[in-house]
Amino acid sequence: MPLILNSTFCQSHFLASYKQTTNLASINKTVLRSTPIPLPPLAEQAAIVERVEALMASCRALEDEIAAARSHAAQLLQAVLKEAFAPAS
Repeated sequence: MPLILNSTFCQSHFLASYKQTTNLASINKTVLRSTPIPLPPLAEQAAIVERVEALMASCRALEDEIAAARSHAAQLLQAVLKEAFAPAS
């Protein structure tokens, strides 16, 4: 929410609505609540959600691969240490 409030769109709404009191600009709760927040059309929102879900699935798959690689690396390390410190026969 803070990013949208810093947008040019919202800033122009605030400038058109603020009250000058002494030397400070004042924006009250009513003005803040009446600030229009632009949203993309529903079709675009659905496409965004679909893309985010696909990216999240990719992230989960990568996390699983990383966990498997770490496990494999730990097993390899154990095998190397066992081999290195095993008594010579």
